[in-house]
Amino acid sequence: MEQKKRDRKVLKRKVKSKEKIALRRKAIKKKHKEDRDEAYLQRQFRLKSAPFRNTPEIMRQEQEDAESVAARHQPVANKALFHQRQVTDQQAANDKMIIERLKHNQKILEALEEAIKLEDDERKAVQEQLESEGHHTLREKMDALTAKAEETLDIDNSELHEALAEKAEK
Repeated sequence: MEQKKRDRKVLKRKVKSKEKIALRRKAIKKKHKEDRDEAYLQRQFRLKSAPFRNTPEIMRQEQEDAESVAARHQPVANKALFHQRQVTDQQAANDKMIIERLKHNQKILEALEEAIKLEDDERKAVQEQLESEGHHTLREKMDALTAKAEETLDIDNSELHEALAEKAEK
């Protein structure tokens, strides 16, 4: 029973897809016919409006116009190649966008590297200055930096000293 239902669904899908294909083909044929009719009417109009202009140049131009209309509506000989060409165009656009993003990101990274390098240089300078003053342990360096900060900010806070003393004792 279930197999019959599945078969009916499959058959229904096939019929729908065939109908869609038929509609597409019909639309394409209609478009081709309109283009051929338009080219024919243009040619007839030119002939009627200027019957004495049937020179080889005009005849050649009409032939080229007719060929271009026909060429636009020729079926693609190898649809795989056509699809591949479209895919490669899309890939080229994506690759170009990715390259632009990478260049932008590279500029950002270079700026960040420069900032990090400046910070490292400043940190090394402070470390060397503290070591030249005789502060070799981390505790001594922190105390020296705290004292320097108090001097520069004119902070005379006894509670801060008490808290630091208590931490030093622990």
